[in-house]
Amino acid sequence: MTLERWRKLLGKHHDDRAVKAALAAAGVKQPPKLPRGDVSVIVDLAGHGMWLKLVDVKRTSLMLTSVGAYVQRRKKPDLYTGKLPYKLVPGMTRAEVQDQLGPPHKAADYDCWLRDGVELVAGYGNDGKLGHICFELGDRARRQ
Repeated sequence: MTLERWRKLLGKHHDDRAVKAALAAAGVKQPPKLPRGDVSVIVDLAGHGMWLKLVDVKRTSLMLTSVGAYVQRRKKPDLYTGKLPYKLVPGMTRAEVQDQLGPPHKAADYDCWLRDGVELVAGYGNDGKLGHICFELGDRARRQ
């Protein structure tokens, strides 16, 4: 599945039919389980260069709150090969990403923009080039 298709599943719970089908299509054999004492779990989509974050928001099931794609990594060659959103391309520098998307509303070690009702987060490698991109639900959307 593509980053965009996963983005459309944000806010749905792990037991939702569409999420279960997407997890199965990505090769996830067991449903995500929350580690004891934790409030979230990260699911690595091996072979797809992606990860998901699911959060326990209602104490009954896990909500998909973030989906990300690795664009460049030093240690693992598992990279996302699908189309990146908003005409971003691998190898872009931070300045090029900001030129493409405009000034971020948050900036630190990463940049963050509000797009289509979710946060678009871009992280950068030590070389200043795009390292990962992810879509995240904001706190307000998680409480709904």
